[in-house]
Amino acid sequence: MAQEIIIDLERVAKAERELSEALERQAATDEVLRVIASSPGELEPVFQAMLASAIRICEAKFGTLLLFEEDQLRLVAMHGAAGEFEELRRRDPTVPIYVRRLVETRQIVHLANIAEEEPYASSPLETPKSPLQMKY
Repeated sequence: MAQEIIIDLERVAKAERELSEALERQAATDEVLRVIASSPGELEPVFQAMLASAIRICEAKFGTLLLFEEDQLRLVAMHGAAGEFEELRRRDPTVPIYVRRLVETRQIVHLANIAEEEPYASSPLETPKSPLQMKY
């Protein structure tokens, strides 16, 4: 009997988590649709809303959104990034090679030291080892 109660409580907890996640996704979708409706023909606010929602859902510290068009990746939105990282990305919009590898191979790309990767390795700006080491 006690085992059945524990199993039932675990199922209820799982259902509550799934419901909470579904409601959060629905709220994010609603926000993006609201932005689309209020910004006809303007993509930047839509990209910003999509990225902000994704960051919130993933509980990330920051994010960038790249658009793949005509066989090129282009930075279209940035949210929550440290000032120095954002400055580097805006000054040099070249999409890092490791991002292209990720898109082409659809495999996780492990970086031991981001400062050794292009475009950071040849950047005149001082680049920390990782965007996660920057102050947010």
